[in-house]
Amino acid sequence: MKRRFGQDERDRNEPLAKVALGDGAFVLKRNSFRIDPISRFSRTRPTYEKPIELGAYSLDFNGDFYADNRCLKAYAPPPRDKSIHFDLSVGYDNFAAKDENEKHYLNPILSWLLQKKDSSRESGTEKNR
Repeated sequence: MKRRFGQDERDRNEPLAKVALGDGAFVLKRNSFRIDPISRFSRTRPTYEKPIELGAYSLDFNGDFYADNRCLKAYAPPPRDKSIHFDLSVGYDNFAAKDENEKHYLNPILSWLLQKKDSSRESGTEKNR
């Protein structure tokens, strides 16, 4: 088989993929991505816009749901000087651990969506789709 100059080197640099054969056996194969015909990539591209905030919801310390941003906290970055010394014991005495066994799911987000839908229906701003 006749090979072009540099093809061996290119083959060695391509990533290998494991393909399972069963019973724990596998074979290594080269990954490939066909680009022919190139015209299949000439579709219109999506337009990306800056995200907008649709609303807010909050969960307080007890896990109660509120359809506003009353529990929002601002992030204040530390000063830029090099003499930052963090004391990790500060605030440890009033730390409240969350129950790791409690499942939180998506209930707060779904509750907010339902309230948003109801409020838009009441105000008549819901779009017909």
